[in-house]
Amino acid sequence: MPLAKSISMLGMQEPITVRKRGDGCFEVVCGQRRVRAARLAGIEVLPCFVAELSDSGAYAARLSSIIHSRSGDCFLIAELIACFCSSFRMSEQQAAILLGISRKRVAGLLRLMSFSSEQRERMSSHRLNERHAAVILRQPLAEREELIDTAIKDELSPRALEQLICTRAEESKKRRSYLRRAAVLSDRRLFFNTVDKAVSILRLAGVNVSSEKRSSEGFTELLIRFPKEP
Repeated sequence: MPLAKSISMLGMQEPITVRKRGDGCFEVVCGQRRVRAARLAGIEVLPCFVAELSDSGAYAARLSSIIHSRSGDCFLIAELIACFCSSFRMSEQQAAILLGISRKRVAGLLRLMSFSSEQRERMSSHRLNERHAAVILRQPLAEREELIDTAIKDELSPRALEQLICTRAEESKKRRSYLRRAAVLSDRRLFFNTVDKAVSILRLAGVNVSSEKRSSEGFTELLIRFPKEP
């Protein structure tokens, strides 16, 4: 373990944080990983900072340490914040103050709980991050599962995932436009009237154009004749 080797060579560079429990023993609040590494290095006595913390304060200190170390899984952090707010009846604003982050960040992390537990587990195991999640959450609920699958299968970055969604939206917009046009053109009477009007306009403009409608078995043919260009 690299941390254990570092501690055995350099000693503990930063004290762990502990609090005194009701039974007189001390509980590690922040620094569990360093405690484990010190034990592996054979060090039994560690520098400590004793803090007077309530249960909610201790929970907040541990969670804040995970958040600010940037080493925690965003989906696990979201679950811990949700548990923190629920267990101690904290508002988002109160949680933000205790954790040392903005209310917007707390709200963003709590939004990750919109994913099912199975989705969060899959995203976490395939290292999709908070930015991936934010992009997916902006899409309709029915599309999220497929987007998770695509991001995992194609190993998309958050930016690439966002570009894919934009491309799909543009294609969908074009398809809707084509469908609207097709619906109009499927009205035969409207179509033939439009052609007749166009032919009339050309004639008024001095163009020698003619049109002829022919009916055959199962089909209607429209023949338009223009004079050859000189």
